[in-house]
Amino acid sequence: MVQVIIDNAPVCSAAGALIEGKYSKKIWTPCVVHTLNLAFENICAPKQTRGNAFAYNQWKLSTNIVDDVADIENFIMNHSIRLAIFNEFVPLKLLLVADTRFASAVVMLTEFKLIKRGLQSIVISEKWVAYKEDNVEKAEAVRTLLLKEEWWVILIT
Repeated sequence: MVQVIIDNAPVCSAAGALIEGKYSKKIWTPCVVHTLNLAFENICAPKQTRGNAFAYNQWKLSTNIVDDVADIENFIMNHSIRLAIFNEFVPLKLLLVADTRFASAVVMLTEFKLIKRGLQSIVISEKWVAYKEDNVEKAEAVRTLLLKEEWWVILIT
């Protein structure tokens, strides 16, 4: 007996059914991680209704924070000088996360909370201020965001 584990998309489910139909000793099962990610996203993402406007607005604000964190992470990770500055100030390594996985976003936010002081130390350091390699405007935007306490309050809650 061979088990084939594939994504839960309808096309993949159809392929799994074809595999089972053609090969009697092979079964397919949907990916548990994908199933859990879908469930987690569905549970955590409230639908906008008259009774939960506050929860829905908080969710939209949270998704903006996830986008901010992903942008900051990519900005640091995608350039050797910025990554070297990061590695000098923060003992943890940034994890690369999958854009399509909700649980990955939760991991990324948790990671940022753990390295808050290190990130802030980076952007107030002489090395960051002197950094003029490329995209100086983005470097300043990252600095402003990481030093904005209101942003961290939303991230932490």
